[in-house]
Amino acid sequence: MLLYLNKIILHMKKEIVRRIKMPVITIDSPKLTKEQKKALVDSFTKSASEIINLPESAMIVLIREMDSEDVGVGGVLLCDRE
Repeated sequence: MLLYLNKIILHMKKEIVRRIKMPVITIDSPKLTKEQKKALVDSFTKSASEIINLPESAMIVLIREMDSEDVGVGGVLLCDRE
């Protein structure tokens, strides 16, 4: 399921960039609150805008949340390491 979702997100990302030629920032993270998401989107948008010298309105931020059972490090799921 996760592989399928990643393919969909990758396709969407490529399509967005192809059509509107705007920078896309992708954040992979654990579950976040709405307030945390707002803060991340605001911070990444402002920083990227300053660094790339494009308006904030040109920035696209995608947040992908993952459970610890969906991520493995060193051959072990994160949920089994906790």
